[in-house]
Amino acid sequence: SPCSTGDVMWYASALEPWSRFLTGTQGTSPGWDPLAFAVDEGHKRGLEVHAWINPYRGLVNATSQVDPLHPTKTLASHTIKYGTQAWMEPGAPEVRAHILDVIRDILTRYDVDGLHFDDYFYPYPIDGQTFDDAASYAAFTAGGGTLSLDDFRRQSVDALVEQTADLVAATRSDVRFGVSKDE
Repeated sequence: SPCSTGDVMWYASALEPWSRFLTGTQGTSPGWDPLAFAVDEGHKRGLEVHAWINPYRGLVNATSQVDPLHPTKTLASHTIKYGTQAWMEPGAPEVRAHILDVIRDILTRYDVDGLHFDDYFYPYPIDGQTFDDAASYAAFTAGGGTLSLDDFRRQSVDALVEQTADLVAATRSDVRFGVSKDE
């Protein structure tokens, strides 16, 4: 999801709920717009402000109570419990479309200078567990796709990065787009 845990941490959005980290309760507005404030004050001081997005992490704790607007609710059929977390399914076109909608929302409503992905990959393997993205892979192969599961996963992530780069270029060519490198 587009923030740390599938909620909007620093700006008002009709697409995802406010983060619990601002008020203690997910979905509760802090009464002001932290991203608008950060952009205004940063630019007054000659600083660039960049949006940081974790596109696939739904919940750090899969048993957390969430707001009805949370992606694990609105895209429940594309939410995968893996370990103690909930992940949004990278191979699901609906998940990619939602992420792109959130990015478009940020780019059109805020004068950010950059947009960056972190945790833009499938989760690290957990011994004895399978990341159950069989439904999106089956839909891919049913549609004529011939890639192996691993190649399908790589292609799914590559598709989001490419679609995001295209969206940024078309919407706000002045915004830099980057992807973190995990070491």
